[in-house]
Amino acid sequence: MNPVILIAEDVLVNRLLVKSYITNDFPNSKIFEAGNGEEAVNQVIAHNPEIIFMDLHMPIKNGYQAAMEIREYEKTNRCKSPSVIIALSADATAGVKEKCIINGMNDYLQKPFNTNDIRNVLTKYFSLSFKNQNQDTINLPNLPDEFVKNDLMDRLNGNTELFQKLAGIAIQQLDTDLTNLKASIIKEDLAAIKMNNHSIKGVGLNLYFSRLAELAKTVEREYNFDKDRLLALTEKMTLEFEIIKKELTRYD
Repeated sequence: MNPVILIAEDVLVNRLLVKSYITNDFPNSKIFEAGNGEEAVNQVIAHNPEIIFMDLHMPIKNGYQAAMEIREYEKTNRCKSPSVIIALSADATAGVKEKCIINGMNDYLQKPFNTNDIRNVLTKYFSLSFKNQNQDTINLPNLPDEFVKNDLMDRLNGNTELFQKLAGIAIQQLDTDLTNLKASIIKEDLAAIKMNNHSIKGVGLNLYFSRLAELAKTVEREYNFDKDRLLALTEKMTLEFEIIKKELTRYD
């Protein structure tokens, strides 16, 4: 069986990670991607995926809205095999999983997740056997304390090429997000603040930039809007990013 899979996730780094986990174990999978909820609905209509990994916090339409539209489409068109929808989120708030189920999703993975989590989902819902790889030991970059090296490289299965690709994308993504976050704080645009900070937190969690992720979580707790406090936190995030960037670019 070669499953047809949709990855709906607005942060490119996160999409790439999920895709790498899938193709590592299930190299014959046919994978489509969507960067927002509206694209996700359109991809379902076009490709009828068997399983969807759906981020909850996407622009245009969020994961909840997209899931409900997908279920309505399947009902209207009397689809015999509805897609399995797996919610993806860093939100650890009580009741999130239950809300996902109520809105038509089948299951929930909390970020950061790893290869085993994706494997377990695919084997739970489909009769799939994964490709067991006995990889030789690979010399990995000696990363600074900012990274939880073993966790990150275990997730990448020692793939240094993927590490380099992720590093380049992460630098670009974080640079853009931090610039936009500061601008949205100055404008007092709460929706934009939440969107940009969500992206920063997602990259931080998935790539084990632990201090950056914690700063993003702190910003979340400050949404009641003390502008000076938010700008000070953004400055700390920017300084942390400079440390990350310096270390990542050592391994180009």
